[in-house]
Amino acid sequence: MRVTESFKLHGFTLIATDEKRPKDWKTATIDGKPLEVLKAFDIGDRIAVKGEHDFEGKEIFFS
Repeated sequence: MRVTESFKLHGFTLIATDEKRPKDWKTATIDGKPLEVLKAFDIGDRIAVKGEHDFEGKEIFFS
């Protein structure tokens, strides 16, 4: 699955992907590094991670 949008916002990054995430995932990794995912509401199909990153075009894995 590939990151299609990586939007930085006040110390966080919102990530959108080209496919739907699995329903029962617990971790997300990019470049072999686990992301600190935050529970966020009202951000649609995106996830929010701690830190400001540029992940656009990178592969993201959910497990």
